[in-house]
Amino acid sequence: MTHRHGEKGNALFLILIAVVLLGALSYAMMGSNGEQTATSAQSSRIAEDLKSQAQLIRSALLECNLVNNYGYPAQPGSGLVKDLQCQMDDVPTYKGIFTGTSERSLPLPPKPFGEWHYTNNGAGTITLSIETPGPNAASAGVISGLNQLKNTYGTGEATIVNDGSAASLTITIIKP
Repeated sequence: MTHRHGEKGNALFLILIAVVLLGALSYAMMGSNGEQTATSAQSSRIAEDLKSQAQLIRSALLECNLVNNYGYPAQPGSGLVKDLQCQMDDVPTYKGIFTGTSERSLPLPPKPFGEWHYTNNGAGTITLSIETPGPNAASAGVISGLNQLKNTYGTGEATIVNDGSAASLTITIIKP
C-alpha cells in the first residue's frame, strides 16, 4: 500500500484539532462549574457570618434585659447596633454593648453588607436589619446566602427584600 506524502500530516493535524477542541470544551465546563462552586462558597460564608453576628447581637440584647433588668436597649439616635447602650442602674448609667468598656466586639459584616441596624418600637418588637448597598449588592451568592439564612429561622422571624439593586435581611425579635 502506498501512502502519499501529505496524508501523515493531515492525520496529525486532525488529531491536534480534536485535542484542542476537547481541551476547550473541558475548560468551558470547568469554568462554569468553578463559578457555581465560588457562588456556593460565597453564599455559605454569608449565611454563616450573618447568622453568628445575629446570634451575638441577640444574646447581648437578652443579657442587657435579663441581667441588668432594665429592659431592652432603646433605639440609638444613629439606629446602628454598634451604638447600642444598656442601662446599668437607676441613676441611669449606660454602658455601650459593643464599645467602650464592653467585653464584646461586633465583627465587621461580610462584604458587600453595610452595618447592622436596630429598632425597638417600645411595644414588644425589636428588629435587626442589614442591607447590601452598591454594585453587586444583589448577586446570586448574596441572595442564595440570605435565603439559606432565612431558612434557619421560624416563620415570620426573617424577611428578605431584593429589589435587584440591593438586598436586605430583617430579623424580628418579639419580646416575651
